[in-house]
Order: sequence, then structure tokens, then C-alpha cells
Amino acid sequence: MNFIIFFTISFSLNGYIQSYWRVGTEGRANFSWIQNTLNAKIQENIKDRVALYGEAELDYLGFPGVKDFNDLLRQERINPFRIVDREIYVQFPKVFGFIDIKMGDLIEKWGTADTFNPTDLINPYNLEDPLEFGESIPVPAIRVRIPFGDLFTLTGLYIPIFRPAQLPISSLKAGVEATPLPSGIYDLIEDIKKIPGINVNMEEIFHSVEKIPVLPDSSPRNSAFALKAGGLLGGFDWSISFYHGREDMPLPATGSFVMNYEGGRFFLKEGKIFLVYPEINAIGFDTSTSIPFLDIGFWFEGAVIFPSSITQEINYEYKTMKGSFVEERLKSPYFKFTAGIDYTFKGGFYTNIQFVRGFFDEIGNEMIKNYIFAGFQDQILSDRIRYRLFGGYTIDDNSFVIYPEIGFMPYEEGEIVVGGYILTGSKESKFGQPGAGGDQVFLKFKASF
Repeated sequence: MNFIIFFTISFSLNGYIQSYWRVGTEGRANFSWIQNTLNAKIQENIKDRVALYGEAELDYLGFPGVKDFNDLLRQERINPFRIVDREIYVQFPKVFGFIDIKMGDLIEKWGTADTFNPTDLINPYNLEDPLEFGESIPVPAIRVRIPFGDLFTLTGLYIPIFRPAQLPISSLKAGVEATPLPSGIYDLIEDIKKIPGINVNMEEIFHSVEKIPVLPDSSPRNSAFALKAGGLLGGFDWSISFYHGREDMPLPATGSFVMNYEGGRFFLKEGKIFLVYPEINAIGFDTSTSIPFLDIGFWFEGAVIFPSSITQEINYEYKTMKGSFVEERLKSPYFKFTAGIDYTFKGGFYTNIQFVRGFFDEIGNEMIKNYIFAGFQDQILSDRIRYRLFGGYTIDDNSFVIYPEIGFMPYEEGEIVVGGYILTGSKESKFGQPGAGGDQVFLKFKASF
């Protein structure tokens, strides 16, 4: 005797399809990005007791991944694709009637500032596409949220393993000027450049160095955790937070360089640098409000970061000459913050301005710079056309980034977007250095379902 039981669960499915092309315009123009993406989100709430959510992307990467003849026999090399996890979890929102528990690969955004959030340390940055700045990589975690009446809500997270940030392809172009190394190395470079008759290309030397990231092992002692309490008080949204974990951007720790000289040319024979992710404790605070009589939004967000110091030791060798440069980094706490205001005019014209101390990749007082970011956006023709212009200025080195964009919605479900990414500044500046990626223009077609 056979028994067959049928059951159904209704769930919502939505997402989008996007085609995205980008061209680098510096020097000879080249396509730098061609990607077609199917994004799908599935979610279900079962009797308000269990919530299920999953989001993933199927990306067709455009450029062939052909390295040798055998790759011509493989469809996945000629037309490469990948599946990317964006977030997936199971949630029990009302355990004992009031405790919210969630577990999975989570995105947990903290902070009230616009995009530049020094307290948002849970998820590593996804910097694969610098034009999508602010995207995060999910981390395996358990999150527990407990409300204490109208006073505040307490949130706690446990993250068992470490995941690093994904760096942009332009980081391969980053030179020695953008890399925090012992100061003696920079003095040596300048001395070598002054030697008559020697041809030395420091960019070529640095780019040929093998860079090896060293991730912490998966033992519980390397797990991260975070706590946050937040609520509403006197018209101010507020929160205080604590995070124990690691910086998601790497720093050079140890390395070795073996140099040679031949035919009037000074070059690298062998070189390695090991990159580490410093352990940190961070105390954060953020607040936001709307000033009633002016209708101006205001926010402040800051974090004091207490790092574990690292000792950089770079050994060098040239013929019979040997030596080393040693320097201790992250010897003291450092402070990052963002303060800003925004205003929406009648008709929907929106503008904001922020002061930012400490960019996402600036670790330690020696690296931290100061910035002003500002911009506006608006919609016209019954919201069929939107235009926006945002930009940033580095006070310390006089470099700029400008990000104009125009979007046209022929239909409610779809949009065509044209924009650019313009960088100016000296070769040693934040936005002018090669690792920043250079000027870009892009075109996107996107339709949602």
C-alpha cells in the first residue's frame, strides 16, 4: 500500500535582469566590464512563525576565460558564468513571543550615515565594482534581537569564521605609493632613483612582487561577535555598538625582496609580501534626526577602533648587501566618523553633504584622510527621467571623484541608465593613483519582476 501526500507552500519570487557594460576611457578606450545578471529573491513567511529568505545571482561575465588551447574545448571558459550568494537565512521572529533569531549567510547593515558607515563592521566590502560602492558580502552568522519595551532594542551577532573584502581588479595597478610599508623603503627608493646611469621602474618592480594573503584559521578563537543597543529618544534615533573581529582589508606584514642589476637596469629577481588582517575592537555610536522647523535631516556616526599592533619586517638583498626594514604599525587607537545633512526641496529635488574622516580602506592614524562628499538627485517628466550627480573631494591631497548618472524609465518595470566615473588628482593621491581605477563610462539596461 502506498501513501502519497501533497503539500504546497506559497512563496514570493522577485528579482531583476540587468545588462551592464563599462568602458575605461583613459588612454586607449577598452571595455572593462561586460556582465549580464539574473537576480532572484525568494521569501516566505509561514504563519508569522518562520521566515525563509534566499537571494542569489547568476552572472554571465562577458569576457572569455581562455588561457590555453584546451580552454577552447570548454564552454564555461568561452562563455564563463558564476552563481553568487547574496543572502540566505532562516528566521524565527517570535521565539517566546518577543525574541527574533536569524541564522544563515547574513547581511547586517549598521549605521545611520549615507554609504560611509564606520560602525558597519559586520560584513566585508564587495568592491568588485567600485561604481556599486556600499555593497557587502554576506557572512555566516547567528543574530539575536531582543526588544526592551520602548526603551531600546538589543542586537547580538556571532560570526564563526572570517571572510575578507573582495578587492576591485584595479587594485592590481596599485603602486608602492598606495601601500603602507616601512618608511625606510620609500627613502631607499628615492636614493636609488638618484643614482646616475641606473634605470629603475619602481612600479614594475612592485607589481611583480607576489602578494600572499594570510587568513586566520577557522578555530573559534578567531570568531567575531558584535553587540548593539539602539532606540528612539527625544526625536533622535540612536545606537551604541561594540565589535570584536578583524579589519576586512589587508595590510602588509612581512616580506622579502631580492634585487639584481644588469644591463643598466635595476630589477626584482624575487619578491614576496604577506598580507594580514589586523584584529580589532571597535566602539561605535550613531544618531540621526530631522530638524522640524527646517525639515533638514542630520546624522552623525563614529567609531573608535582599538587595533592589535602588527610588526612589519621587509628584508632586502642586493648581491652581497643584505638588510631589513622594521616598523610597528597600529600602535594606537584611531577614530573614523561621518557627519552629514540632507534636504528635499518641494518637487522632490534631493541634496546632501557629508564630512567623512577615514575611508573604508584606511587602517591606522597614518593612513586616515579627510573628505567632503556631496550631491543631488531629482526626477522629471512624471518620474520617467532621473538624474543625479555625486562627488567627493580629498582635503588632504586635493583629489576628486565625480559620479554623474542619468536614468530613463520607458516603463515602470525597466530602466536605461547612462553614467560615468571621473577621477582627478596626482598619481600619489587618493583618487588619482592607478589603483583607483581611472575614468569610466557605463550603460545599464535593467528590468525588474
